[in-house]
Amino acid sequence: MQIGTSIRKGVGLAVSAAALLALLPLGASGAMADDVANDGYVDMGTDAKASITLNAKGDSYLNGHSFKLLRIGTYEKAEKNKDNKITGIQVGTPDNVKNETKTAYINATGDTSLPAGYEDNPVGAVATKMLGFHTEDGEGLTPNQDETASTGTYEGKLRNFAQELAGDTKGTLNGKFEGATGTMATDSSTGAASVKFDGLAQGLYIVKDVTNPASLKGSQIAIPMVVGTAVGAANLDSFADASGMKLGVVNMKDDVVSINKTMAEKSLSTGQWGHFTVTTKVPLTTGFTKDNYKFTVTDSPSYGFTLPASSDAAHYYKVRVDGKEIASDLLGGILTANQSSSLDKTSSIVFDFGNAFLDHKDVFPYGANIEITYALQNSGKQRGIQNSVSLDYSTQPGCTKENNNGQECPSSTVTPPNGPVKPKTYSFKLGNVLRTNGTKLVGSTFTITLVKDASGADVTSSTPIKFVSLGDNVYKQADDASTGSAPTLTINDSAAKKGILELQDIDAGTYEIQQTGAPQNPHLRAVMLPKFDVTLTPNADDSAKADIAVQQDAWHLAAKASDVEAVNYNVVVNNVPSVMQLPLTGGAGIILAIIVALVLAALLGITVVMKRRHEAAASRTRV
Repeated sequence: MQIGTSIRKGVGLAVSAAALLALLPLGASGAMADDVANDGYVDMGTDAKASITLNAKGDSYLNGHSFKLLRIGTYEKAEKNKDNKITGIQVGTPDNVKNETKTAYINATGDTSLPAGYEDNPVGAVATKMLGFHTEDGEGLTPNQDETASTGTYEGKLRNFAQELAGDTKGTLNGKFEGATGTMATDSSTGAASVKFDGLAQGLYIVKDVTNPASLKGSQIAIPMVVGTAVGAANLDSFADASGMKLGVVNMKDDVVSINKTMAEKSLSTGQWGHFTVTTKVPLTTGFTKDNYKFTVTDSPSYGFTLPASSDAAHYYKVRVDGKEIASDLLGGILTANQSSSLDKTSSIVFDFGNAFLDHKDVFPYGANIEITYALQNSGKQRGIQNSVSLDYSTQPGCTKENNNGQECPSSTVTPPNGPVKPKTYSFKLGNVLRTNGTKLVGSTFTITLVKDASGADVTSSTPIKFVSLGDNVYKQADDASTGSAPTLTINDSAAKKGILELQDIDAGTYEIQQTGAPQNPHLRAVMLPKFDVTLTPNADDSAKADIAVQQDAWHLAAKASDVEAVNYNVVVNNVPSVMQLPLTGGAGIILAIIVALVLAALLGITVVMKRRHEAAASRTRV
């Protein structure tokens, strides 16, 4: 279809659906075809009404959002083909927004005035100069030659024009936006959501998200959207060109921001490295400006974690974008890490992506997956260690300190849905009984030493672990700074837990348990005190529970509790009053057999010697 120059300059460019959905990516839509056959003018009706529908990826993109609308363009007339498909719409600028749209055009383009012939129709100039459609006299751009679009998603002069209008807080335009109440709907099959505004005068609209940024948790303020309603009394909404766009429908230009964090290991022993992964996505940055945009990931490990050195390539921080690791110099500009110096402080690992997202869009394209990986070592200096993460991000496109009364622009913070990452710790109960009759014993003492970490690696330190008594024979593994902590555990006389030692807050791993003192029993001596290993392994089905294995001592005095005993304790240590009551199995049985053999041999030797002495004495008597 062709439009005469005089008409075009009076009411603006005849635009296709792609043009009316102005904030979709530019440069992708074709020109209005000159060979589209017209069948006549559209019946514009009298005070015809139409609707605008905002589509979003899901409820979370719309929930809690509020919108205002302002009509910036009028439909003067429209043409269609024989299939009732729109071939062109003539657009004008209402008097009540001419000054503001003129200012917005000049600010968005950097020009000093409107183009010649458009002095009274700023929206016509926007259509001709920014939407990139060819015109009859060649004044506009040729198809797909949009000089206003940058390489970033939704960037360009047209977006700047819309932002100028929506962000007019000091001028008169802001008060002309009208609140709108829409009807929300959700597609149960796809999860997509939409909100529909009915009863609107036909024309071009700016849709402005006026949500209070402080109320947003996980989403952003949507960037301003330019959308045209359906046309005429019949509400025609389809174009004859190949754009496939429909009038009255626009996709939300906002984002839902989230972050997640995991640790590969279920439990961490002292000295063991925990491997962490933080994931998020590159958000929509349209409308944000450098140094006024925030996207900061902050990790806060407990004091008990030791941060890796930069020379430790196996454990140092790495950032990958869609699986590709970013360069070290770029990482250096993003990362700041500080080790905590005391028990009451956390470490700080900060990834400041704000300027990097805006300066390196080739590295951080919109929607790309970001993966941060690193390892921290459990120093053993603090129990109950955890590692939390948060994401602080800007929520209001177009905001600067200058247009926000000198104040920092609004931001919001999100955290992982499952909270901080906490290595699992476990507990178990040790019972001390008299082997002959099961009497529960008191007064015995024990030490516990970690010999293998949760991964099965040997631990070089042979220092017994310190514990703090919680009373009633319950002991909790101590922080280094805990007062009253000691490596010796005593089974005291307790009505509630007589003969039982309960150990809490234990990491997975293998522990050497040594009985260092005999019970308070006159018949028991500290001559056969066992030393044995107990291994705690996270349960495969439920990591909150531990599987317990016992490697028996040489005397076979320690063992995993029987089903009956397990009601009260997990591991049993038997004591005996004499070597003759040792279990006659395994190494203990062999040792006992050797002792008995040696005793019998000694007795036999004594008998032989005595017999020989007796025979020698008798011989002397006969002589």
